[in-house]
Amino acid sequence: MYFDENDYDSSEDNEYNDFTADIIAEFNYDKKIEIVSFYKEKLRKEPEFIGIKYICSGKILSFIEDTT
Repeated sequence: MYFDENDYDSSEDNEYNDFTADIIAEFNYDKKIEIVSFYKEKLRKEPEFIGIKYICSGKILSFIEDTT
């Protein structure tokens, strides 16, 4: 297959080619946990969410994914 100098070939730049589906799923899970942890820290300062510090980020993520 021929590509010009400025053409984009997505098959060459896919950084996930070397990873199995399990590893990619773990990457995605870790990213979601980072997002939940970020917002959990923001919510800890709000009086309405006083007990959120006692709930782990994984459980919060489970609540979110199971209800949507």
